Amino acid sequence: MFDAMDVARHLVRLGYDPERPDESVLISPLRLQKLLYYCQGWSLALLGRPLFRQSLQAWRHGPVVVEVYEKFQKTRDGLTPDRVGACAAPLPASDSALVEMVWREYAKYTPEELCDMTHAEPAWVEAWGDLPPDSKSDAVISTKTMEQFFRGLGQQRAARAARPGYPVLDPVAVWMAEEEHDRSGIPAASADEVFAGMFTEAGE
Repeated sequence: MFDAMDVARHLVRLGYDPERPDESVLISPLRLQKLLYYCQGWSLALLGRPLFRQSLQAWRHGPVVVEVYEKFQKTRDGLTPDRVGACAAPLPASDSALVEMVWREYAKYTPEELCDMTHAEPAWVEAWGDLPPDSKSDAVISTKTMEQFFRGLGQQRAARAARPGYPVLDPVAVWMAEEEHDRSGIPAASADEVFAGMFTEAGE
C-alpha cells in the first residue's frame, strides 16, 4: 500500500510532457482528488486491496484525501512535476498500469464533470447522507461500498464486451499486458475491451 502523495505525483507526471509543456494535460488540485478516488476504487475492485493508505472523506465537491488537499490547497492552476516533487519509490508495474488506465479513462473529464460523477455514486452519497448541499463534512467514505460499486461497474463492462469463449484473465495480468501494449506504439484498446473477461463467473 502506498502513500496517496506518490500516487498523486504519478498522476501529475502522466499528463506532463517535458518536451512539449504547452501541450501537456495539467491536473488541477480538484481534478487530482477525483482521480485519486477512482484509482482507489478500481484498485479495491480489481486488485482486491487499497492502492494508498489514506482514507477519503466526503466533501462538498466530492471525495478528498485530506493530506493531498492540504499540500496543494493554495494552488489555483495546473500541477507540474516540479511542483509536486519526486516519488518516494516507483509504483510496481501492476499498480502503475492501473493508475495509467484510470488516467486514460477519467482525465478527459473536467473537474466539474468529475464532481458530478462522484456525487452520483453510492460511496459519496452514503457518506454525505442527508446534509444540505452547502454543508461541511469530514465523513469517511467506505472502502467496502467503493469496492462493491466498482466491482459491479467492472462486471457490467465485462458483460458488454465479452464474447462466447472469451478467456477469463487475471486483472493484474491485464494491466501489465496493457502497459506492454502501450510501449509497442499500437493504439490502445477501448475501456470496454480491456475490462472484458476480467471477472470469473464463480462467486459473481
